[in-house]
Parts: sequence; structure tokens; C-alpha cells
Amino acid sequence: MPRSAPRALALCALALALVACDSMGPTDPGGSVVTGVEIVAAVAEVAMGETLRLEAEVRPASAPQGVTWASDDEAVARVDGAGRVTGVASGTARITATSTADPTRSAAVQITVSDCPSPREAGGVLSGGATWENWIDPPACVDYVVTRNVTTQGLLAIEPGVRAAFAEDVTLVVRGAASGLRAAGTATEPIVLTGTEARRGHWGAVWLDGADHAENRLEHVTIEHGGGGSFSGSITRGNLLITGGAESTLLDATLREGSAFGLSMASGAALRAHGRNRYTANAAGPAHVSASQAHFLDATSTADGNDVDLVAVDADDVTGAVTWVPMGDGYLVEQESDRYAFDVAGPDGDLRLAAGVRIAFEDDMAMTVAAGGRLRAEGTAAEPVVLTGAMAGRGSWRGLRVFSAADNRLAHTVVEGGGSDTHSGSVEPGNVFVATDAAVRVTDSTLRGGAGYGLVAMEGVSLPGFARNALTDNALGAAHVRATVADDLDAASSYTGNGRDVVDVYAYVSVLTEDTEWRDLGVPYVITDTPVGLAVDGAAFTVGRGVEILFQGDIGLGVTGGVLTLAGTETAPIRLAGDDGAWKGIELLRSTGTLTHVAIDGAGSSSWGSIGDPAALTLTAASGDPAHADLGPGTSQTGAAVGLEFRPGATTATGCGRLVPVSIPTGSTYGQHCL
Repeated sequence: MPRSAPRALALCALALALVACDSMGPTDPGGSVVTGVEIVAAVAEVAMGETLRLEAEVRPASAPQGVTWASDDEAVARVDGAGRVTGVASGTARITATSTADPTRSAAVQITVSDCPSPREAGGVLSGGATWENWIDPPACVDYVVTRNVTTQGLLAIEPGVRAAFAEDVTLVVRGAASGLRAAGTATEPIVLTGTEARRGHWGAVWLDGADHAENRLEHVTIEHGGGGSFSGSITRGNLLITGGAESTLLDATLREGSAFGLSMASGAALRAHGRNRYTANAAGPAHVSASQAHFLDATSTADGNDVDLVAVDADDVTGAVTWVPMGDGYLVEQESDRYAFDVAGPDGDLRLAAGVRIAFEDDMAMTVAAGGRLRAEGTAAEPVVLTGAMAGRGSWRGLRVFSAADNRLAHTVVEGGGSDTHSGSVEPGNVFVATDAAVRVTDSTLRGGAGYGLVAMEGVSLPGFARNALTDNALGAAHVRATVADDLDAASSYTGNGRDVVDVYAYVSVLTEDTEWRDLGVPYVITDTPVGLAVDGAAFTVGRGVEILFQGDIGLGVTGGVLTLAGTETAPIRLAGDDGAWKGIELLRSTGTLTHVAIDGAGSSSWGSIGDPAALTLTAASGDPAHADLGPGTSQTGAAVGLEFRPGATTATGCGRLVPVSIPTGSTYGQHCL
């Protein structure tokens, strides 16, 4: 390819020697006296941005050879400790080498720094494509000055080493399927696209619009000082714009010093290959992308040193298998006028959040795992995944909502500041909302600082392996779950430090029809005020040692055709009581029960059905099926007018004296019922 002519003829073995007149001077350990210094250079001229190597020889050869280097004008030429001279600006500078053994001995050479040749001018419509050549050798010299907007009609190929400077507000536009941009530099000959002035926003951008040419490629390219110019529509500015479904490769690129973002991608655009890119020193942030594009910011790339090190994310659907990695200070999901969530959508949406990822959500935004989608937020103890609000404090965003029964996971994940509003189908707001029949595995995670609950789980939800979590600092309580879900909560998790240290259980239409065990969570279960209370139908319900269950209003615990086991101990008794006053009590209807070390406090607000007396425990037989209770040690009641009520029929109990007074049906004897 054509090149500029050398800027100076070689000066064959240019030798400049300055030798001191005094014949005596410092000697080396062998006794040699330094008599002078010579500087040897092939040429005495260097171009701006180029480097010239000088060598110094101390005389005689037996004398110490160490020298120091200095320039008398570093604005023109700089020299390092090895004698490498770099041209900075046109002019002349005197470079001196001084003996370290005898600072009175030195030599100097005058170096001329030559100006760059005048660049070629570019601009306008490039019909049929074009090639920009690296026709000037020094990398610091501009090959092309772009004075007008460039619009390609075909392929624009930019050769390695090209430096192009764009005039104010000028943009390089690659538009349409037939147009392409191949800017493929190398590590030693990068391409630089810059402004004619070194300031943010001086020129427009490199804009790929609807261009999906097979050769679209930006590799070892620096794009700097863009973000200006004028664009139609609501385009988010950046040094590199990819819109209209355009596709390109972006490798080893640097997008820096822009007045907006380094990279801006509109929904539908894509990067075919990406890696080892650097987004730095941009005013608005490293990149602006859609949720479906954030994975293009990969683990080999960096996004620090910007005025704001947050990746701005527009809400849209993640429909494929993608991974988000830590990038700068994280991701900011921005509020859209017509959308308040970004969805991991089924059937193929599969979003993995790598350890250390941080996502902040603007006001009232949410993250949704739609039916068929999958979320795997898998942090570590040292690098948790964090889902939070853009503003600090409770209720700054809605939270995470899961409608999918896929293998969703939260491991070492912090979800905080949610609960700004309820979720679809939910009666209460929560940091994490799990919809009817959905599932999520939550381990070693923290659900905190919400305006509602840490966790809200609807009917039919599965929380497999729920373990070692902390639900804390939530305004309404640790969790609000359906009765059928409460047994998924584990005792190794923490539920304290909330506005109310409770697990609220919504039991309306949530009947326990499968064998269930509730464990001691360190906080009470509160059965919220519903027309039914807590109902067990045809199943075994076991309550473990130390559990406390509180009932709101005139409701109770009713077991029909099932088995009730309240297994307290002397040191960890079970307590059933009203949350805010009297409650109904327990009924065993055609059921059996075993109560050991159980305190039934404040029951008897009303009777079960239209007959009988209000009581702490009521036994009712029906359809020929008996009811029986074994009242073991430590079982007692306070507050009820009747401790144990026997309804007519085959109703029996052992240990009757532990729940007094006892009510016997008319016409029956004590011995018929109390065994």
C-alpha cells in the first residue's frame, strides 16, 4: 500500500562526542578515567508519535558505562532511561546523555520532530463501498479527516493502523442490509476513530442501522470522543450505536471518552461475537442495552472508569439461554412508559446471574420469571448476587416475581428494598413473590428491607430445599405463605429483625390435604383472619417442639378425618393462642389427636358449628366415625370456659384431667368418654 516517504535521510553512524578537557577524572574500580561520552543514532529526526532509539558510549570502554538521559523540551520530545526518544510535537529538542560516574562528562544531540503529512479528506455517500488505507506510517498521525457525514452503500473496509478524525457532529452511518463495516485492526496496529478535537461529544458516532452484513466487524478498534451529532427518533447516544436489528462482531475494542454511553444497542440488535472490550471514561455509563442484550457484556470485558459505572438496561424479554456477569458497578433496569418489568420468558428463556452480579431497579419496576422461563441466580458467600432498588430504602421497586415451575434457583442471593406494590394475584407485597403452582429453590439467601414481606408464596408453591436463609428488616413480617407451603420453611433459616417477627399463614381455600409438618422457626406462625381458619382434611398434621401458632379473630384449627400430632417437650412446649384476643380453639372431627406439652391459651371465642359449647378442644364424631384424643403430660388450657368438650357419639380421650373443665353430652357418663 502507499506510504509517506521517510522524514529524514539516515545519518550514517551519526556520532556526537563531547569530551571534557580535564585529563583527570573519576575512575572505575579498575582505575579507568572517564574521558568523554558519545551518542550514536541512525537518524536525528523522528515523526510525531514515533520512537527513536539512541545509544550512548562512555570513553574509554573500560570506564563505567552508566548514563542518565534528559530532554530540554519534553513538550517536543521525551526520552526514557533506555534512550528511547518519542516525538510529541513538531520542533526541536536537545537530548543529553550524562555519565553517572562523572556528571561533568556528557554528550548531546539535537532531535527534530517532524509534523504529520496532511491527511486525506473523506465524507459523503460511499457508493459501492470503499477502503480507508493506512497510508501514513506514524500511528499518531491522522490518515483521514472526515468533514461530512459518511453513509456507506456497500462495504467500508478500514485497514489496520488507520487513524480517522471526525469533524464536529459528523457521523459514520452504515445503513441497510447491503451495507457493512469491516474495521479489523491488530494488537500492534489498532484502528482509531476519534474527533478532530479531543473532547467528549465532539463528533457523532459509528452507527450501524439495520446493517447485518456478513463482514460487519470491529476488532482492535478505539472509538473515542463521540456522542454528539443529531439523530432522528429516540436513539440513546453512544460512541457506537447498533440499531434496527443490525449485527456485528465486537472484539478487543475500546469505547471511551464519550459524552453519553460507550455502547448503545436498540432492541433487536446483536453481537455475533464479543469479548475483551473496554468501556471507560464515558459520561453516561459504559453501555445502554436491552435486557435481552446484556449478556453481550461478557466476563472478559471491563466497564470501569466511567462517570457512572452502571450498565443501563431497557426492559424487554429474555427469550434464550444467557448469562449476565459482573460489569462495573452493576446493571440499572430503567423504567419504561409502557412496561414495569423485564421478563425471563418461556419456553426457552433461561437467565443465569453469575456470582457478583448486581441489578438495581428503578421505581416500581419488577423482574419476572414467566411461565416456562428459568432463573438461576447463583452467587457465593464472598460474591452474592444482589437484586435491589435504584434508591435506597423499603419499597423502591416491586421485587422478584416467579410464575414458573422450572428449576429456578436463588443461591447466595440478596433481594432487598422491594414491595412497592402487590404482584399479580397476590394479596400482599413482597421482595420475592412466588405465584400459584410456581417453584423456586432458595438457599443461603437474604430477603430484606422490603415494604411488605421478605417472601410471599401462593397456593401450590414448591420451595424445594429452602435452607439457611435470612428474612429480615421487612415491614410486615418475614413471610406470608399459604398453609400448604409453610412446611417448606426450614428451622435453619432466620426470620427475625422484621417489623413483625412472624410468618403469616393465609389458610383460606388452602386446606392441608397431604401430610404436613411445621417446624419451630423461632417466630410464631400467625393464621390470618379468614372465614375458615387452619383446616386439615384427610391428612396427618404434625407440629414440632417449640412451635407457636397464633390465630387472628374467631377462627381455629379444624381436623377432619385426619391425624393431629402436637409434639412439644418440657423444655420446648407448643403454644396455640389468639393473636389479638380470643380464638375458637381445636376441633377433631372424625379424627385422632395426640397432644404433649401443649398450651392452649385464650380459646373458646365460639363453638364449632351451631351446637355445643365453646371449648379449647372439641371432639366430634360423625357418620359412625369416632374422634379420639390422647392428652399427654404438660397439656393445659387457659381462658376457655370449657377445656374439653365431648360431642355426642364415639368421642373419647385419655388424660381428660389435663384440659378442664370437661363438658359431657346429656345422657352420657364421664367414664364413657374419658378413658
